[in-house]
Amino acid sequence: MTRRHTHAALRSPSRRCGLVGRPRRSVLALVLLVALAAAACGDAGDEPAEADGEPATTTTSRVDSAFPSPEWPEVDPGEAGFDPASLDDAVAIAEATGSHCFAVTRHGELVGEWAFGDFGPDDSMAWFSMTKSLMSVLVGMAQTDGLLDIDDAASDYLESWQDTESEDVTIRDLLANDSGRAWSPAIDSDLVRAGDATAYAIGLGQDHEPGELWAYNQSAIQALEGILDAALAGTGRDPVGYAEERLIEPLGLSGDWGTDSAGNLTGYIGYTGTCDDALRLGHLALNLGEWDGEQLVDADFMEQATRRPSQDLEQAYGLLWWRNTDGGWLDQDGVQQESGLAFPGEPIDSFSARGAGGQAAIVFPSDGVVIARLSPIVPDQEGDPLEEISDAVARAIIEP
Repeated sequence: MTRRHTHAALRSPSRRCGLVGRPRRSVLALVLLVALAAAACGDAGDEPAEADGEPATTTTSRVDSAFPSPEWPEVDPGEAGFDPASLDDAVAIAEATGSHCFAVTRHGELVGEWAFGDFGPDDSMAWFSMTKSLMSVLVGMAQTDGLLDIDDAASDYLESWQDTESEDVTIRDLLANDSGRAWSPAIDSDLVRAGDATAYAIGLGQDHEPGELWAYNQSAIQALEGILDAALAGTGRDPVGYAEERLIEPLGLSGDWGTDSAGNLTGYIGYTGTCDDALRLGHLALNLGEWDGEQLVDADFMEQATRRPSQDLEQAYGLLWWRNTDGGWLDQDGVQQESGLAFPGEPIDSFSARGAGGQAAIVFPSDGVVIARLSPIVPDQEGDPLEEISDAVARAIIEP
């Protein structure tokens, strides 16, 4: 993702944010992206709370959707309410910007899927940080199953955090990226190289009070794996098996969720999958956790994750999902923006799972549209091809 991966915002009376790290095009960020890419490729293996009482733009109703069983039902673009020529423009942008694959569904019907070059529609590639949104869903499933509550203190599950500065950090804080756990680009890099990523993440210290700092904290997200492991104790399952049983099999995902050398599910980066997998993740979120008549994830959790800001520093962030907003959000230089959309060409209620290089599952809830795109990382690529593609799809929608 090009917008904001390596910065943080610090709330204070005089200044709400400051820059930690540099924008994506900096050498430091590029080195980190390459390290993350290498790691991923080697790992084949109630009423929703509102931030500080601010109203949230949200679409709560489910759409009347079809579901793949096992394949997506297909529909002609014109019948699906798209201008075919404009949709062709989106396809051309996808191809010209180095996409490996691009696909669009509307109300659960496949409008089109395209693969470019030697990449086929069944081929997989690293999702990078799109994996975080999978992890969000998995934590939501654990809450749905009564294994945990995201407002629990993480120290209820991680004994080493008890009687420490991290004792009051909640699971929600970890999902919202405002936990205040130790973070730096160097820590991110060390996490990639850690043989036991969960132990490394849990062993870090606490730099700030929860809710004081927003940072895209890879290690804090990996700590969720340790929480899931503790929550599953006594059930005969671990996070890997739980993900397979509750998420991968029901959705018909075809990819692999990698583990580190200690066998821990890599919750911040490790999934490798197809554009079809991305469509399925987006469609589950579009339908608020319901999949073909079965409520896989509590709808309230999915609304909080995708349709409401999780905190007030970076309101373009839910619970490990990105969201559009006309409230306060951080631009790629770490500067607080008080108005304007985070993703201007997309509908105001759009949300997405996004990863380095332009991997994405983008959802337009009011239109019932899901967009999937996968691409290799292109260093120093001009502009934001993902936003060019999603903007073109938005322009192609001519009927409700």
